[in-house]
Amino acid sequence: MNAVTAHWQQYRTRKVLFWSAVLAFIPIMITWEVALEWPAYGGFAFTLLLVIASASYYAKFKCPRCGRNYILRTAYGNVLTSKCLHCGLNAHAHPDEIQSQNYSLKER
Repeated sequence: MNAVTAHWQQYRTRKVLFWSAVLAFIPIMITWEVALEWPAYGGFAFTLLLVIASASYYAKFKCPRCGRNYILRTAYGNVLTSKCLHCGLNAHAHPDEIQSQNYSLKER
């Protein structure tokens, strides 16, 4: 596996972890309240921390072309994007496309 493939594999792993945490929020809350019979605020705090941690890990993924955060522009980002918010590199781009210098680092 070359470095570019490993980089995109890391992106995919971070994305799956984030969406798994988001989608697990309700089932974890239900299990916490019903099956464990613990107060709901504990389950809420646990799942919220899980989502925040996975979102932070996902947001810190660096674009292989420009080196900036891939899904985060300033304090706000776009988790649904399929391209870098800075240089426009498409997700899972071919290595030749990554190394091309035909892009602009200007804010889009």
